[in-house]
Amino acid sequence: MMHVSIQRSMITLMILLIFLLSVGFFLYTVNIIVDQQIEQGFSDLYHTLQMMERMPQQHGALLSRIALEQEEVTGAHVVIVDDQFRLLADSHLGMQEVSGAYLNADISEAKQHGASSSIVRDRSRGALLVSVAMSSTFGQQQVIVSHSYSLDHTEGFMRGFLFFMVLLALLLAALTALLVSEALLRYQKPLQKFLTHTRSLPKDGHSPLPVDTHVPELHQLVENFNTLQERYMQLIETDNEKYSKINTLLATVKTGIIMVGVDNEITLVNPKAEGLLQVNTRELFTGSTQEHDPGSLIGRILSQMKLVNAEQQGRVISLEGEDKKIIDVDIAVMYNKYQPHEHCGALAILRDVTQIRHLERLKDEFVSNVSHELRTPLTVISGFAETLQSWELLEDADRRTALSLISMETDRLKDLISELLKLSRIEGAMGTAKKQLFDPLPLIEKLTASLAEVTQRRGIRTIISTEGAVPQLYGRPGWFRQMIFNIYDNAVKYAPDLDEILIRVHTREQQLIIEVEDHGSGMAPEDLPRIFERFYRADKSRNSRVPGTGLGLAITQRLVKEFGGTIDVTSTRGRGTCFTVRIPAEDPRKTAHSTDSPVPRS
Repeated sequence: MMHVSIQRSMITLMILLIFLLSVGFFLYTVNIIVDQQIEQGFSDLYHTLQMMERMPQQHGALLSRIALEQEEVTGAHVVIVDDQFRLLADSHLGMQEVSGAYLNADISEAKQHGASSSIVRDRSRGALLVSVAMSSTFGQQQVIVSHSYSLDHTEGFMRGFLFFMVLLALLLAALTALLVSEALLRYQKPLQKFLTHTRSLPKDGHSPLPVDTHVPELHQLVENFNTLQERYMQLIETDNEKYSKINTLLATVKTGIIMVGVDNEITLVNPKAEGLLQVNTRELFTGSTQEHDPGSLIGRILSQMKLVNAEQQGRVISLEGEDKKIIDVDIAVMYNKYQPHEHCGALAILRDVTQIRHLERLKDEFVSNVSHELRTPLTVISGFAETLQSWELLEDADRRTALSLISMETDRLKDLISELLKLSRIEGAMGTAKKQLFDPLPLIEKLTASLAEVTQRRGIRTIISTEGAVPQLYGRPGWFRQMIFNIYDNAVKYAPDLDEILIRVHTREQQLIIEVEDHGSGMAPEDLPRIFERFYRADKSRNSRVPGTGLGLAITQRLVKEFGGTIDVTSTRGRGTCFTVRIPAEDPRKTAHSTDSPVPRS
């Protein structure tokens, strides 16, 4: 089959070569005929001009006669005009009087250059028309003589040549169609397989193209396609891995990120930013920055990013939302990583600093409270110390009063410093302290003994009631005792004399619940949210009969959280207060192997 195809290709090439040679021969022949006719035309022109020179004078009838005689002798169309292109004689008009202008390209060129020649196709007769023209002086006037020859004898030659060329072209077209058909049959089947395979390529993978062909070019094409496909899938896999890492990073980073282009269109937003701004992705990608509410957080941020894009100068702003959330926004100008490092947009980094601001406020309040708590007793001690400098002038009663007050304020300072050190030790040990299983009920029952002297003196009774079995807890027993003691001590301080304090212990929904209730003066509703803050006391008077530093309940809340529990308080002014502690009950079988092992910070 390959041999037959080669033979057909050779025949086609031969026919094509014959076609080209025939065209060349035809053009060469026509060119020779035209050249000979032009040469004969100029010879006839010289003869016409000689006849005109022998004329005794310029006479229209004589010029027309010469034109007619030359047409009869040469077969040319003879035209004579003056230098203004006025017609003097025309062989086609015979002996009739002529007038008007006659102008064509040959006559115009002959006037300018002295002689001209051209060849055109006469469409009316279907023959070639050869024209020659020459300028000469006739009497005192310049005239231009033109001879036009119709090559009628070439018409038959051209028709025969065209007929031959049509046959040759049909033969060439037939052979070409045969070769194209053969090529289609040869290439179509593997190409169809190739196209079918490309359409059915899986989206998440690839398989080599299994097209069997004996055509070397197709075989090479298949190999190249398989190689490119493999490289393409490797690039996709690499890009997917990169995008996955980037998306994972953006999804897990605790900082909000917003990116806009130079046209202020949002190009990237991570989930943290959506959460901080309380918007979803669809709302963020609705269009340009102008389509967002300028009063919203996202609208205010995007308007600032627009200014950064315009000025190409970064800025830092702080915003507060309707939910009192404080967000610091650092907006930077972005430039392309690669040269020429052109401006490509703006990047906003969002940080929720609500907790930081709250901690800063608490720190300031803590410093202020500590300063106040220290300054008050120190002022008293300093004042009475100055009074005692006049010891000889004081009466015994005044001396005893001064010394008593100095001792009392000194004890107050010691208690404050002790509470601060205790809070510092507890917070420093949390998360790393060794824990164990213990029975909480004996620790609760021993609380009454620690304050028995105070309760007996004031006639206060403590009633402990339990419901069901009390489960074991996992943690530090000392911290549990301190936690319950602080609540019980607070109840003793505010309970009326000759009254009672109720301590109820029971289990509900896998939680140990401890309730400590007194019937004291209670607290106002506005005090309840703040009683666990450091140095906060519902009794604003610093000279109250109830002693305290304002740190006990803050320590208690921190210890309850270390046990994984919660503490709540309910109080009614004039009717008393009840603290409720809920701690998850631990199963000894699950936690026995973890005894004395450190636990992570909650």
